[in-house]
Amino acid sequence: MCTIQLWVEIRELDDCGQYMPVEIHDRPDVSCGGVYQLRQGQSRRLVVSVAPVEGFGSYPVVCERITGITIGSVCRVGKMHAGCDSYNDEDLKRLRTAWSERLMRRREMLGEKLHSIIDKTDKSKSDSELQTMLVDEWVMLVNERNAVLVPQVDSGLPGAPSSKGVPPGMEQRPVTLFLDKDAGTTNYMNPTTIQKDSQIGANLQLPLENDALMKALQSEHHESKVRASASWDSSIHNSPDLNCQTAAQDRIYMIVKVSVLLGFPAGVQVTLRKRICVYVYKKLSTFGTLMRKMTGVRPDQTSKTGIMYEIVPSIPKVAGEENEKADEEDENENVLEQYSQGISSVESILELEKMRQDIALKERLSTSGRVSRTKSLSQIALSRSLTSSRNDSCSTQKPI
Repeated sequence: MCTIQLWVEIRELDDCGQYMPVEIHDRPDVSCGGVYQLRQGQSRRLVVSVAPVEGFGSYPVVCERITGITIGSVCRVGKMHAGCDSYNDEDLKRLRTAWSERLMRRREMLGEKLHSIIDKTDKSKSDSELQTMLVDEWVMLVNERNAVLVPQVDSGLPGAPSSKGVPPGMEQRPVTLFLDKDAGTTNYMNPTTIQKDSQIGANLQLPLENDALMKALQSEHHESKVRASASWDSSIHNSPDLNCQTAAQDRIYMIVKVSVLLGFPAGVQVTLRKRICVYVYKKLSTFGTLMRKMTGVRPDQTSKTGIMYEIVPSIPKVAGEENEKADEEDENENVLEQYSQGISSVESILELEKMRQDIALKERLSTSGRVSRTKSLSQIALSRSLTSSRNDSCSTQKPI
C-alpha cells in the first residue's frame, strides 16, 4: 500500500495583473479542508498537483502526469448539512470483502485438516505437533479477519484511523483505491495487458455528483512536477450560485476530478476526486481592501486544500498460503522428476530389448547359414561318391 496526495488551488487575477492564490477560511461545519474566498466577476485559474507521500507504504507508485481536469456539480446546501467531503468507501468495502473471503476459505481448509487429525485413533508425535500448529494458525486467521474488518488506530491497514495530525487544508479521512491486480488476466506490471479505457476509481462517484454537470478544462502541464493548471471561467456552469454573492447561511460545494497517469504500475490511470467549498463575495471597497492588506495572512492559513488516497495493489498473502504453495511446487517438481526418471527407465528398457533382439537375430541368421553350408557339402560329397562307384563298376565289367 502507498499514499498519494491531491492538492487543489484556486488563483484569481489581482489588481497587479497576476494570478494569486485566494484565501481559504477554516469553518467548523466544512469538512473538505476549508472555504475558498472567491471575488465576484474575477478571472480565475485552477491549479492541481499530485505527489506520493514519502516513507509511507512499501508499494512503489510513480505519478507520471495529469491527463485531465474537470470541475462541476455545483450545489448549494445549508450550514447544517453534514458529510460534504471527498470520502468514498466503495473500494474499501470491496477490498475488505475480498480479503475476508480469502481468510474464510483458508480457515475452512484448516478446519478440514484439523478434523482429519482429530478423528485419528492413534496420533503420532508429528500429528500432535501439526494439530497445535494448525490451531495457532486458525487463531491467527480469526484475529487477522477482525483486524481487517475493524482496523485499530495506526495499524497501517487500509481504512485504519490515524492519531497523527494532517497538514492544514487536508481532509481527515483518506480514500482507498483498490487496484485488485490478482483479479482477471490484467497484469498491472505489464502495460500490454491493460485496456486503454481502464481507469481505476472512475466509478467512485461522490454524493451530489452529476456527470452531465461536469465541465472539462484545458490544462497546461508543468514540467518540474506532476502539476497542471487550467483557466476556469465560472460562467460555463450557468449557475447563479457562482455568479451572485453567497448568503451567510449557505455553502456552495463543487467537485474537482483529476485523471492521473501512473508511471509505475505502467499504463495505469486513476481518477481522483476532491470536493471543494467556495464563498462568493462582492468586490471590496477601498477601505475593505486596505483593512485586508493590513490584517495580512495568518500563519496557519493555507492557500490550498487536499485529500489523501491509499492505493492498494492487491490483497496481502494469507498466513500459511506461501508455505503450501512452496510445498505444492516441491511436490510438482518431485512428480516431474519421477516422471522423467520413469521415461528414462522405459527408454533404457526399450534400448536393451532392441539390442537383445538384434543379437538374437544375428545368431539365428548365422546358425541358418552354417546349416545350409553343411547340407551343400553333404550333397557334393554324396554325388562324388556315387560317380566314383559308377566308374568303378564300369571298369571292372568284362568285354563281350
